[in-house]
Amino acid sequence: MKLSKKEQDRRGRVQREKIASGEVVPKVRKKRSDAGKERGPRKQTGGKRKRRDNNGDSGSDDEEKENTLAKRARKGSATKKSVASQLPPTFKSKAFVDDSDG
Repeated sequence: MKLSKKEQDRRGRVQREKIASGEVVPKVRKKRSDAGKERGPRKQTGGKRKRRDNNGDSGSDDEEKENTLAKRARKGSATKKSVASQLPPTFKSKAFVDDSDG
């Protein structure tokens, strides 16, 4: 249920009076740890990099693409190897179990 504009004003006025008289202490928000410091642009990821103008570049885009692809390939293969090396060896059970009761 919504309050009407008059009810909102009345409740706000009553709340401000209580704060002024000291009956109620308003909640204070926590101050940011980096308040007052200059916050720069976010670190750009490889997929969303701004494209540079081709003026003055001497073909470094091709080299950059090759380096990026090589890094991705190394990263993927290292991850797969490390996961496999961290797993314990798996043991297979026998296909048939001999019954020793009989």
